[in-house]
Amino acid sequence: MFKIGDIVAIKQLKEAERVKYPYYHQLISCYNGQNGVVLETGELEILVKFSDGFLCWWLKDWVIPATQYNAF
Repeated sequence: MFKIGDIVAIKQLKEAERVKYPYYHQLISCYNGQNGVVLETGELEILVKFSDGFLCWWLKDWVIPATQYNAF
């Protein structure tokens, strides 16, 4: 679905969704809703780099295509 170089967004996970994943850490919650660039893809996860340089593997279920608007 996603390929290297794609711009993606991290889903806004609700608390009920987060508790399903014991390895979800609160420190990464600040990236919910943020856009980043796909650097690698795995079977279940995607490595995303954000504009501040932070790299993190995200479950594919947590990543959505970024919506970009070009009004002109």
